[in-house]
Amino acid sequence: MLLAAQRRPTLNIPNVKSSASLVASSGPPSPTMSTNSIISSMSWIVEKSPTDLIPMLKNAYTALKDKERDLVLAAEIGKSLLENNIQLKSKYETLLQQLHMYQNQSSASSATPPSATHEPTSEENDQCSSRIPSKSTRDAIIDVLETKNAELTSRLEASLEEAETLEKSNKKVTKKLETEIAALKDDLNIAAQKIQELQDMNKEAAERQRRLEAEAAEKSESPSAESYELIGNMFEKVGKLEIENTSLQAAKWELEAKLSTTFRDLRLLKDQFESFQFTQEDYDSLQEAYHRQFSHIAELNDSLEEHRNLVQKLRDRGVQISSPNQTPTPSQYNGINEKDPSVHKKTLLSELESEWFKGISHNSQNMSSPSHASSISRMLDFAQATEDSLLSFYNNPAEYALSSILSGNGITDPSILDEAVEFINRLEQDDLWSPADSCTSDPLDLPEFGLYPDCDDLVEDIDDNGLVVILAPKRKAAISGKMRRLLRSFFRTIWKWCRFAMILTAAVLINLWHGPKSMLIDY
Repeated sequence: MLLAAQRRPTLNIPNVKSSASLVASSGPPSPTMSTNSIISSMSWIVEKSPTDLIPMLKNAYTALKDKERDLVLAAEIGKSLLENNIQLKSKYETLLQQLHMYQNQSSASSATPPSATHEPTSEENDQCSSRIPSKSTRDAIIDVLETKNAELTSRLEASLEEAETLEKSNKKVTKKLETEIAALKDDLNIAAQKIQELQDMNKEAAERQRRLEAEAAEKSESPSAESYELIGNMFEKVGKLEIENTSLQAAKWELEAKLSTTFRDLRLLKDQFESFQFTQEDYDSLQEAYHRQFSHIAELNDSLEEHRNLVQKLRDRGVQISSPNQTPTPSQYNGINEKDPSVHKKTLLSELESEWFKGISHNSQNMSSPSHASSISRMLDFAQATEDSLLSFYNNPAEYALSSILSGNGITDPSILDEAVEFINRLEQDDLWSPADSCTSDPLDLPEFGLYPDCDDLVEDIDDNGLVVILAPKRKAAISGKMRRLLRSFFRTIWKWCRFAMILTAAVLINLWHGPKSMLIDY
């Protein structure tokens, strides 16, 4: 029986306490924590509208329900704790009674003397010895029971203390909840009054609206002069709006036309700006080349004067110069002829020397002859042509380049030159983007290349003395290079048109998206 009492189920009181505290703390927050008095709560409720008060009332009702449930749960927990305490107390008392009874039995059995008449047999002695435990076992059982008793008493005291603390905390919680419930009830009553007042106001407003609608219906059934006047004004406004609509449509069409012209002008300005950039760069590069040519001509003139003085000195000394019409090549100066010793190449210096020698030899005989006048006229014509070509190049380098290209190809008709210029201008107006927009443009397509097609096929070679310039034809470019340039220009043209189509489509979509109102000017 003692072992059964020891194996009884124990109640975990701290868990009950923690659950009670969790239940007490898990409730929703009270909406009246910030209210200090009934006046402040009433002013707070009056400021709210019915649409705001209805969900607040619902929340208050649910909060009250939660608080009531918490109170019921706390009462049940306290009741269960009291019942557990009573059971523990009764079990403790039964254990004490059993212990006293066992102690009395053990003392009585030790105090009774053995009877003289009855002598137990060996079998009876064995049975008694087997039934009655030894003293050591009894002492051990007593010690165990005492320790169990001490543990039970300590548990009982701890449970009683916890029960007292729980009762105190539950009392505090119940008081707090009661005060909150009272405040919520007051707020609920005030809110109910406010709702009733608002409902009355809504009913009055609805009745007033019904009366106004009835009056308006009566007025509409019998139209007056004011209604006819209003209808006339509306018709006038509709006519004015139609006129404004037509004027706005005309303005829209004008704006669209202006927009198209501005786009066209912008494209032309862009093309002109890009062509101006190219022509400016070409002009700078050609001006540098022009300065270099003039410096080179000045050097040649200086060297020519030096040679002229040298020849004059040699003639004064009586030195005879052979072959005045031709000058030897650089290979002949070195004493070795590379190709043919009979071949002599004409240079500017040789022509000047030949003319000089002719003038000296026939000065006395042909002073008044027509050949002298013709040579002077040729030189003047050559100088005038050179000056005209330089002026035309500086005034319009593109036309000069085109004329030089056509003259290099054997075309000298000015009508053909004019047609070519018109064709190029027409192509420039038809193109939307200039060739400079492509990142992979060929340098041969730029205007600074190919301005002098006759000189591209020549190679300069200066001898050791720096006096003779030999010009030899270059090798013609391969056919594959021309085909590559043609294919590149073909694909570039296709890409230009594709890009133009994409840009035009994007512009149309943007205008459709914004509509005609975004194109109008706000006055």
